[in-house]
Amino acid sequence: AYRVKLADQLMEGMKLLTTPAEEEQDVEEVEEVVRDIATNMLAKVPSPWNTEQVKLSTKGKFSRAAITIFFNQEIERMQRVLKLVRNTLQALLLSMSGTQQRNDRTRVLLNTLFEAMVPAEWLDVSWNVTSLGEWIANLMQRHDHLAKWMAKKSSNQYWLGGMFNPHGFLLSLKQEAGNGKRD
Repeated sequence: AYRVKLADQLMEGMKLLTTPAEEEQDVEEVEEVVRDIATNMLAKVPSPWNTEQVKLSTKGKFSRAAITIFFNQEIERMQRVLKLVRNTLQALLLSMSGTQQRNDRTRVLLNTLFEAMVPAEWLDVSWNVTSLGEWIANLMQRHDHLAKWMAKKSSNQYWLGGMFNPHGFLLSLKQEAGNGKRD
């Protein structure tokens, strides 16, 4: 099973390295479509939060340290996703404009976006949704959830499905409940 999966991944990688033009697509048309996709996505994807803003929003949020630590970790992971997505899209647009040299990474990104798939590089640091539109919508929802949490002094509503590590959240609640019994 492992070798079959590895072979499938290798074939997918080889497919992504071939340009869509080799599959009878007009290169300029493909680049125009991908440029529109990348530009629209870059406009939608929020910029990473300011580090000071994050520190101020989480400082004193809870007297419960475990939950504060958990949310700081969630915010850090979201920061990584936002930075990666923005950086790769910017690099792609620069390579398409001729400002930067095109490399394997940008070729794969171009082909992946043209196929409306989520780049593997993004999936490695995020959640497993293969549809590009659904992935971006999920990114926006997760970002909004964390932004609302940071804006409030406290919250009694949590979206487990929108967390990178929902198990960690439940463990932090369990730890806080245990600490409360000892006090």
